[in-house]
Amino acid sequence: MSEVQQVSLALIDPPLIPMREQFGDAAFNELCEDIGKNGIKCPVKLRDLGERKRVVFGHRRTEAARVCGFDTVPAMVETMTDAEEVRDMIAENTGREEVSDAEKGRHYLGLMEHFKLNLEQVAAMVGKTVLYVDERVSMVQCDSDIADANRDGLIIWSVAKELLRVNPYTMALALRCSVDLITEDQRAKSEAHRKFLLDLCIRCGATGKVARSYVDQWKNSLVPIQPYQPANGDSAGAPPPAAMNPRCLVCGRDSDPGNMVDLKVHHWERSRVLKVLRDAGMEVYE
Repeated sequence: MSEVQQVSLALIDPPLIPMREQFGDAAFNELCEDIGKNGIKCPVKLRDLGERKRVVFGHRRTEAARVCGFDTVPAMVETMTDAEEVRDMIAENTGREEVSDAEKGRHYLGLMEHFKLNLEQVAAMVGKTVLYVDERVSMVQCDSDIADANRDGLIIWSVAKELLRVNPYTMALALRCSVDLITEDQRAKSEAHRKFLLDLCIRCGATGKVARSYVDQWKNSLVPIQPYQPANGDSAGAPPPAAMNPRCLVCGRDSDPGNMVDLKVHHWERSRVLKVLRDAGMEVYE
């Protein structure tokens, strides 16, 4: 085992493929406060690059030391290859709850690009299933806003997974057509609705179950209502039209009708009311 030595922070570079992105959250601030009072009790590990060193693990402790104005940090310095460096980083960070799924996804993607690996090889390297790695890599590739919200602790992983279902492929399944038949306008609408649902989930602190209900409502809204066609051509036997639940002007959903209230205005004032709501930044559903 390498001896612990004091290494100047001016000589330390960030990790080859960083796993942590958050250096301004509450946990990091608490770490800075603790290090400012008690110093760094557990040494970081650095890779020897000659004159300079690179963080293998202990990235947040190193950055907290910079924030606290330290000149040096206690560290174990070793000579190693890129593969050994990443292996030690993964072994140190695996299982830590504060590493978000978005950070993991970007880390896995970095491994794939740097070492020219496929999903199966990355999964073997990090000790996870291929599905586990694929889902997190897909999140950061498909929607950076959802990934950032997960990284920042605004939505949990189960919510992120549900929101990613709002896409042209799900739309094609709902409409029972090829995804190639989904128009650019429809794709743009699905992306806009995914952003709307992301904002809604953040504001209401949605669980995975609630997010799934939002996405299912969106899917159901895509299916066109087919008019009744009697077998003998006689319209007299047509059943009465199904009652439509009222929809909220703001969120567009028809769930929980018992908690809706009537907004009564003269019909000639309706457009002005809707304009006021839109000018206030609300996405109004008519």
